[in-house]
Amino acid sequence: MDKLEATLEALQFKFLSEKKEHLAKRLEEIEEHYEQLLLFIERARSDKEVMMKLREMISRENKELRKELEEKA
Repeated sequence: MDKLEATLEALQFKFLSEKKEHLAKRLEEIEEHYEQLLLFIERARSDKEVMMKLREMISRENKELRKELEEKA
């Protein structure tokens, strides 16, 4: 019975070790994806700021062009 228990214990240990390895790899993948997500969010915020400035600039230019057209008419 001792051999059987030792074998069972060894198999259980092997299973738990493999499970731990799998979970460690998965955690690493999740951390990597999270870092990529943070970079994407940062880039999106930056892009939004640039687009808002561009939109404001275009709006001012349109306003000036309309004013010029009205003055010519």
